[in-house]
Amino acid sequence: MLSTEEQLALAVEFRVPIPHGPAGGYGEVVVRRDEAGDGWAVTDGAVVGLRAWTGEGWQPVRDIGRAAAYSHTREQALAPAHRVAEIEAANYQTLLAVQADPLGHAVRPRQ
Repeated sequence: MLSTEEQLALAVEFRVPIPHGPAGGYGEVVVRRDEAGDGWAVTDGAVVGLRAWTGEGWQPVRDIGRAAAYSHTREQALAPAHRVAEIEAANYQTLLAVQADPLGHAVRPRQ
């Protein structure tokens, strides 16, 4: 039987759910290992047009390069992934609130 650390070493991705339901069609932030190396990235999980979280926001991997996107250890990528999931949930709730009031009145996002 494999130890927990051995099992973690075999993992190629981790999925961090976005709280309060899917945000705009997807419901998780994906931390994935680079297929060509040992680096990890916080991604939006897209199959096409993959974006990585840079600390300043989402950036297309094709624009920043694989080396920049997959520059983290597993632990370095997992830590911000939970914060990014919270940010995405808050952003989506704000978007819903704005769409619910087309006149632009302040509407409190759902909790």
